[in-house]
Amino acid sequence: MKKLFLFLAFYTIANGYSQTSEEFYKRGIIKDSLQDHKGAILDFTKAIELDLKYVDAYFERGNTKSDLKDYQGAILDFTKSIENKPNNANFYNIRGRAKIELQDYSEAILDFTKVIEIIPNDSNAFLERGAAKAQLQDYKGAIVDYTKSIELINNCALPYYYRGNAKAQLQDYQGAIDDYTTGLEGNSQCLFNEGLSIFMLYGQSDMYKSRGRAKNNLDDQKGAIVDLNKAIELDPNSSEAYVRRGNIKSDLKDYRGAIEDYTKAIEITPNDEFIYNQRGNTKSDLKDYQGAIADFNKAIELDPDNLNAYKNRGYAKNNLQDYRGAISDYNKALTIKPSNGAYFLRGNAKFELKDYEGAIIDFTKAIQLDVNDASAYYNRGLSKINIKQKNSGCLDFSKAGELGQAEAYEMIKEYCN
Repeated sequence: MKKLFLFLAFYTIANGYSQTSEEFYKRGIIKDSLQDHKGAILDFTKAIELDLKYVDAYFERGNTKSDLKDYQGAILDFTKSIENKPNNANFYNIRGRAKIELQDYSEAILDFTKVIEIIPNDSNAFLERGAAKAQLQDYKGAIVDYTKSIELINNCALPYYYRGNAKAQLQDYQGAIDDYTTGLEGNSQCLFNEGLSIFMLYGQSDMYKSRGRAKNNLDDQKGAIVDLNKAIELDPNSSEAYVRRGNIKSDLKDYRGAIEDYTKAIEITPNDEFIYNQRGNTKSDLKDYQGAIADFNKAIELDPDNLNAYKNRGYAKNNLQDYRGAISDYNKALTIKPSNGAYFLRGNAKFELKDYEGAIIDFTKAIQLDVNDASAYYNRGLSKINIKQKNSGCLDFSKAGELGQAEAYEMIKEYCN
């Protein structure tokens, strides 16, 4: 009798209780909240197996797959939710965001458009559709959507920020500045930012950085620096802000100030080859060619195919009269990508080594890539004069003069009359 009782108890535990689809669903929600995403997916899947039309289970499984960056799987689940509830705007919205993560912007636009059809006053749908259009470089279409979002939620910062970005892409820098200024005065918390696509999140420092860039494009360098100062004050770890400010200081010939900014940016992001390249260029401007070479070496170490770093290091070596070392760098740059600049610079180095025929070949290559390169004509003319090709050299001087190289006419007076 005791054995029979134990058997019945075991049978009750093993077979007398089966979980419902709703219980699996609820357990999946709990696991997901505890960051057990894989366990959550198993429970949502079990809920779906028990109820093939369990819309919320499809939806939550899709969200969890998105958390695991399985956006394609998430889209399949959101699509199932839509099939069962075709008028639920949120399903289209979330599916659109998953498509954005896969850079499928055209399809994302279709989903956000569907959201707008269901809820015509959804400001976020206009905002996100505008952002997807911007990714496709449809900046005018993006501006229309951002403007609608602004109309629906007045005094909201985010759509002004994105409309400003779109205007900047269309080179309407003053219009961009106006939008950034309005955005800075507006409410930055008016949209549920955690619900927006990750590429749409921003900080107020981004607004100052963007306005600073627009001001710089209008040659208001001092105003740009003021904005970048504010961006750095708000976000002291913004490497980008230091780099932009450094670039402007360099343009203003404040080379030491620029180097300080690039150095700070390197402290924040020590593995960014671009910043080393910029700092190296600025050291070259100060004629610190050894220091420049050290920075270009680091840029090349981080990116062995860094075209600009090889060209710039070659230029620094050339200024140290290491012409063969310069040629070696230009050779590498040309294997990465043939360019007018690299041929021109290699031609200059060959000229210094009195390899005039080699220099002529390189200047000719430079001209083939840019028929309006006055300096290449001028230098080719000098090279030809050095190997007694007077008539051909004088024709090059004449062409250089036509293209705006004033010194060419002095050469014509000296060698061609």
